[in-house]
Amino acid sequence: MSANVKKRIRQHFGGKMASERRQTFLKEVADIRVELTGTELLARLLEDAEIRKHWPPFNRAQKRPIRHYSIYRYADQEGYNRMTVHQVKTRSSSELTFSSLSDAKSWLQSFVHSNNLHNEICGLPSDGLPRPPVKEHNELLQAAWTSLPVAEEKTIIRVAGRNAKESGFIWLSFGRLRGYGFVPYDAQIASDEDLEAYLQPLTESELTDSILRSALEAQTA
Repeated sequence: MSANVKKRIRQHFGGKMASERRQTFLKEVADIRVELTGTELLARLLEDAEIRKHWPPFNRAQKRPIRHYSIYRYADQEGYNRMTVHQVKTRSSSELTFSSLSDAKSWLQSFVHSNNLHNEICGLPSDGLPRPPVKEHNELLQAAWTSLPVAEEKTIIRVAGRNAKESGFIWLSFGRLRGYGFVPYDAQIASDEDLEAYLQPLTESELTDSILRSALEAQTA
């Protein structure tokens, strides 16, 4: 995706590059359409949806096999409740799932350090500190885990509209993308439920999960 559509089109169709792949690409293009979104966040979500819908032959970035990495908790033979990162087939097979290994490790490191948990027990490289008693560690880990924010049944992200006469929104259900919409400023909106009439469904993917997670973290930072 490009923040400057005009510049990106010139890059694709201008210049004197004569590679076989580029010439094939140019021959396949029959029309160019523009869809206004009002915000880069929504543009990224719609781009992902369009690529997965049309599966363009020259777009490779979002066609690579997607791996999922999850945070698992388990008890070892000594009774310590441990944490680790594992690759999984589906994002719903464990408690916390991420679309990249680096995201999963970054979350685990932040969780362990912010809650003063023991590195080695929680799946991080050892820092040489002695292990705490089993009961003390398990209670601390459980308290930290239960304090994690739970995805709300409904989250509305307000975004800019496509013009000065409307506003936009992105609707999440239990942390997962449900759709988006645009509402005229003169519309009678008394509650979030009134947005249903303007909701356009949009399917989620691992990429949209990552995009939305970053957007929500930026809002709460």
